[in-house]
Amino acid sequence: MRIATSTIYGQQALAIGNLESQYQTQGQDLSTGRSLNAPSDNPTQIAADLNVRATIKVEGQQTTNVQAATAQLTATDSALANLTSILQSARQLATSAATTLISSTARANIGAEVDQYLQQAVGIANTQYGGTYVFGGSAQSSAPVTTTGSPISSVGFTGNQQAQAPLVYNGQSIALAPSLQQAFNYNATNGSPSVFQTLITLRDTLDNGTVTDQSAQSINQAGQVIYGAASPTPTTLGTVTAAGSPFSVVPAADSAGTYSISINSADAAGTNHIEAYTFSATSAVDGPALPAPATSITGAINANTAVTGLSARFDAQTQRLILTNAGGGSFNVTDEPSTGATGTSNFTKVFALTGSATLPQTISTQLGDLDHTLDVTLNGRAIVGSRMNALTLINTQVSTDVMDNSAVQSGIEDTNVPAATTAFSATQAALTASYSTTTRLEAKDLFDYL
Repeated sequence: MRIATSTIYGQQALAIGNLESQYQTQGQDLSTGRSLNAPSDNPTQIAADLNVRATIKVEGQQTTNVQAATAQLTATDSALANLTSILQSARQLATSAATTLISSTARANIGAEVDQYLQQAVGIANTQYGGTYVFGGSAQSSAPVTTTGSPISSVGFTGNQQAQAPLVYNGQSIALAPSLQQAFNYNATNGSPSVFQTLITLRDTLDNGTVTDQSAQSINQAGQVIYGAASPTPTTLGTVTAAGSPFSVVPAADSAGTYSISINSADAAGTNHIEAYTFSATSAVDGPALPAPATSITGAINANTAVTGLSARFDAQTQRLILTNAGGGSFNVTDEPSTGATGTSNFTKVFALTGSATLPQTISTQLGDLDHTLDVTLNGRAIVGSRMNALTLINTQVSTDVMDNSAVQSGIEDTNVPAATTAFSATQAALTASYSTTTRLEAKDLFDYL
């Protein structure tokens, strides 16, 4: 059988073309360092390669999210560090003012400094990061902390206590900032005053020299309310429920069944007043007017305010009784036996009153509130610190996962340089030989075969 010369040439050209394609592919593998550049390079490995690439992309986004969350928590911690400094400075000022050795002018100047700290605290509460208010919760339409009056007389909050855009990793949710309650003691569940109210009260005391005797702590049992929105019905001194008295200290009347106290105070003109007040078991701490003869404790004291300058109010949020002498003078509250009674009731103990109210004592009591808010703020910083530690662990884990999956990707895509070099050299030699053979064939004609 005769084979046409054109057939020989065609087969040789096809073989050279295949070698050239193979030579080019191997050269590309060596030059790029990648053996998988297109799905056609290794169809059996492309699915695994696409899967690991997708995993690495997700892990890269997780790394970005963790870094952003860490940056926000760092900014939050910086804000709380400034708040801590403010509260510590305010405490130092209050300590220096809690003495009779400084003038009213000097004390008012200290009050002005406290007012500056109050304004700074409001600014810190409205700290922004990335266009969001870090202490506003999930409500972000405007600055969450608002003020009323100039100087500030009250502070409001338009945000909420929900976690702000938490970071979610492997089902674990990490909030990016503590709530206003956790950091500023705002609307505390135990009724203690917020950072703002504590500074407002301290400033007003220093400015006005107002003397108060307030309950050293909430007078209610945990989980109960003496009077307020949660308990609109006034609680009386004789109220006892199946679970016991709602008072932290159970009221105990004198032998006549009454609660009698004496308040010795001086008005703004310096005139001394001694007023006796006797309450029955049906007397309420606070609330609307009650049918005679029952009355509220605050109502009875306030009935004499025009004469004595002494007023009383019940703080429903903190569950404390607060007696204030607008005249600025000291006053005493003592338990006295009622007419015909032996012994006294435990009125001052029930309401956790100090008994002797002076301006230094008033400021000292407020130091306790400052200390409490400082503890709350430090606890808020501890919350931030624990979340930053959690993010550090997550970032380490994600980085490890990225390295592991990158190694898997490298194993799939990267060129085996020694093997590829050997194959490249072999293909080069075969191609050179093919070129030589083809050249010799093309130099012959029909007479060479006769």
